[in-house]
Amino acid sequence: MSALKKKTPDDELAEEIACYYDDPLGYVLFIFPWDDPTSGLQMVKLPEKYRKRYPNAVYGPDAWACEFLDELGEEIKKRKFDGTKMHGIDPETNRGYTAIRFSTASGHGIGKSVLVAWLIKFIMDTRPFSKGTVTAGTADQLRLKTWAELGKWHKLSQTSHWFDYTATRGHMMLKSKENPESWACAAQTCKEENSEAFAGQHAANATSFYIFDEASGVPDKIFEVREGGLSDGEPMVFDFGNPTRNSGRFYENCEGKFAHRYKVKHIDSRSVAITNKDDIAEKIEDNGLDSDYVKVRVLGQFPSAG
Repeated sequence: MSALKKKTPDDELAEEIACYYDDPLGYVLFIFPWDDPTSGLQMVKLPEKYRKRYPNAVYGPDAWACEFLDELGEEIKKRKFDGTKMHGIDPETNRGYTAIRFSTASGHGIGKSVLVAWLIKFIMDTRPFSKGTVTAGTADQLRLKTWAELGKWHKLSQTSHWFDYTATRGHMMLKSKENPESWACAAQTCKEENSEAFAGQHAANATSFYIFDEASGVPDKIFEVREGGLSDGEPMVFDFGNPTRNSGRFYENCEGKFAHRYKVKHIDSRSVAITNKDDIAEKIEDNGLDSDYVKVRVLGQFPSAG
């Protein structure tokens, strides 16, 4: 009779991470070294509301990010995905739930790209064989900010050895070392002629996900194409951006005809702990609280004028 195989540290880590399948905030607090004074992460005290739930945590995400992650966890629980299909029923429509969709308009400096990195890590770590596509309003934003931020947090995570992270121009990928073809996330530029790169993404037994950073600059065609990747499994969509235009698909997802399908959030930079309050005060003093300039860059509201 063969002896039972002894668990490796990676086996134990995988089991612990599996406990956070529907708890993204708990995952973020667990996977990164918040308690290490040399990590540079000890900037914001975890809000008291969440310290009661996670008594061992002192530092963590800003309040708005905690609320976002908490709400995502609730959406995951509602759908009761079992690896093949979702079983939850939406009480508003009396039909089965469709894709998880979040659309977040915000002022400057709140840490959107940081949350993007956490979402990528959360999905990739807790959902084997997931497939993701990430883009941003410009190629430089995508490579130098969004994808670079993922690289920073991936390196800090306990699971950095599970994946290969690449960030060369024209090749930005996060791939599972064990299953690189079927468990991966890619960064793609959002030029309309590149729309095919957003098509045909499916993960029937896991999560197909799309994240658009600075979504106001993403062409409507790209938004339309990604819908094809939300038809099976446990699909998720996350859009973030400064609300620079009162037209286009990002606006429609937040304020227009598609808003009922999204969890819509407007984040005021004044309410975020890490933002520069003196700079914000100057913007308001120079332009006025009701100006479109302040609406877009501070209040996270779409402008009145086109």
